[in-house]
Amino acid sequence: MSDASDPSQSRVGRGIFIVGLCLQASVLFGLMGTVRGMRHALEILGSDGISDQTLLGAAINEVLASSVIALLGNIIGMLLMFFALWLYRLRERWMYLWSLAISILFFPLGLPLLVFCLVKRREFAKAEAKYI
Repeated sequence: MSDASDPSQSRVGRGIFIVGLCLQASVLFGLMGTVRGMRHALEILGSDGISDQTLLGAAINEVLASSVIALLGNIIGMLLMFFALWLYRLRERWMYLWSLAISILFFPLGLPLLVFCLVKRREFAKAEAKYI
């Protein structure tokens, strides 16, 4: 376990948290890929009443691949955020608020992060009082 009072360790922890937070955006890219793939699949089905199974399979593969990549990015980002808070003992208010927002938005996957933040909420409040 690291000590949050060490500035270099805090900086590394903040960087890990921010990378995890940015990976949460992968869900949006996955959603765009899913919509694009479904649109392509529907165009294949609607063209001339004839559906080419290989083209349709490729479009469905695109939908599934983008969904899996988005889900993996979300899980990795959530884990990075959790470990930055837990391992580096970071208790900054902005991290607490972002963690709550992300864990509620992605509820089933964010449940461990949500529980951690709710259990440790007094530590976040103490850290904020220390900076005032």
